[in-house]
Amino acid sequence: MIIATSCVLHRATVYERSDSFTRTFSTVLLTSVVAETIYHVLYDANNKFHEVSFLVLLLLVIWRTRKLITSRVSQSADRRLLTSVTIFGTSVFGVAYTLWQLDQIYCSQLTSWKRQIGMPWSFLLEFHGWWHILTAIAAYVFMVMVGDLTSEGDVEFHGSVYSWPGVRSRKGHQKGMNGSLNGKANGHANGEVNGHANGSTMNGGHGVKRT
Repeated sequence: MIIATSCVLHRATVYERSDSFTRTFSTVLLTSVVAETIYHVLYDANNKFHEVSFLVLLLLVIWRTRKLITSRVSQSADRRLLTSVTIFGTSVFGVAYTLWQLDQIYCSQLTSWKRQIGMPWSFLLEFHGWWHILTAIAAYVFMVMVGDLTSEGDVEFHGSVYSWPGVRSRKGHQKGMNGSLNGKANGHANGEVNGHANGSTMNGGHGVKRT
């Protein structure tokens, strides 16, 4: 999860920055992730440093995402949409982190309950597993959103929305665009057909001999 969150932070931070800043930030971020991983494996038995590192990365991602929304999105409706998606992703992160803490604090009690309940329902109490699943979902939501915010051109949604768990749906916009294109195509085709038919009728009328 540290690596996934770091990737999102990297994309959100180096967007439209100079090459020198990008190289420096990339080096610092990569070095920090490698150092954190080594320290966590060798010395961080109680996971405290790992938890703090993840929280710092998460807060930085949220901060950078908010900055991108402010600087890249001009329409108020689009800003509200992205703000709601940010709140959703942050909430999922929060639930995941809470389950992780509960799993560490009440590990023995949860294990006892799981043995009493048995499969398949005992998997609901696998809080550490849910931590990974929910964190992956939240990370994906921010990946999609940051990807849109750092795409080329203006960030405009034209009434489209994000469908769960973060994929933007353009159905409404696409439907309107298809209707417009179909209308133009049908109008153009009908105009040509009617014009041709009327022209043929008029020419035929002039060419008929009267007896």
